[in-house]
Amino acid sequence: MAGQKLLDSIRELKLKIESATDQNAELDWVDVYQVTNNLTTFESILQAELSLMPIYMVMPKAGYEITALVESGTVCFPSDIRLKVPEAEYDLNQATRCIAFELHTAAGFHLHRANEAVLRRYWDLVSNGADRPQRGNIGDYLNEMKQKNFGDEIVRGAIDHLVKFHRNPLIHPEQNLETADEAIALMNSVHNAIVQMLKAIPMDLSAFGDPVGSIPTNPQAGPSV
Repeated sequence: MAGQKLLDSIRELKLKIESATDQNAELDWVDVYQVTNNLTTFESILQAELSLMPIYMVMPKAGYEITALVESGTVCFPSDIRLKVPEAEYDLNQATRCIAFELHTAAGFHLHRANEAVLRRYWDLVSNGADRPQRGNIGDYLNEMKQKNFGDEIVRGAIDHLVKFHRNPLIHPEQNLETADEAIALMNSVHNAIVQMLKAIPMDLSAFGDPVGSIPTNPQAGPSV
């Protein structure tokens, strides 16, 4: 109601100005009073209503745009990750969203999950299809990669850094990521490891579905009727 009154008074004043023969004539004090009075009333009511609404301000984090963090976190990572390790996309999006809303420890868990998804693909490649470590955690992967000399030394170094400085401390209940800076530091480390692993991982063609004009798996089968 207050907003409508303000809008009506502005429209009336605008119409009066446009229809005036003398464009240099001063405004009548009554017209000005109606606008200013309705504006004051509107601002008071709006302020009172906003104070009761669950509205939160989400601030940018370390130069990252809020829209990117909340809606499309994969843009903070190599563009080919969606084509090479599509299963990591969900956790990357959730991780950046957690950073945006300052759920720092939750962001850490999603980042580690995404990194391990890439690591599994990397293991399958560099191990020539060897069985994955039984427990499947990043430490077991790293130990076997070192023992069997699987993968690039730079990759092993990046993963070793993640294990020592990020993952192992975070799995303990008394350890948390307290600030956005800590969460982003972890994201940067995960980003580095992912970049190095993606260099060796081919594209996952299944992410595209069946290509147009592909040869059927049973070429002798006739066309369906």
